[in-house]
Amino acid sequence: DEAEIRQFAKEALSGASVMEAEDGKEAMNAIYDHKPDLVITDIRMPKMDGYTLLGHLRELYPDLPVLAISGMVSEAEAQAEDQKFNGFIEKGAIDLQEFRTLVEKTAGKKL
Repeated sequence: DEAEIRQFAKEALSGASVMEAEDGKEAMNAIYDHKPDLVITDIRMPKMDGYTLLGHLRELYPDLPVLAISGMVSEAEAQAEDQKFNGFIEKGAIDLQEFRTLVEKTAGKKL
């Protein structure tokens, strides 16, 4: 949801088509229109949080990989929910190359 994080993702994934959303509701609308290969979602967002978004995505596309990103929630907290994310990124703790590698591994393809 944060502009800086969206810009970071676009730079890291410059070889991929990246869709952006300011909140979970906007993300869900975009995903209805075009199924992505992977979703990266913040956990704490306005209008719809990352847990709720994950639940909707699991219903709509059960095999769609979803990575969580947060600076407020730990990986253990994020993975304590019933629905599990495919990976976790701590805001500010990952560099560009690590981010790209995690996304490629999770998506199952080179970008």
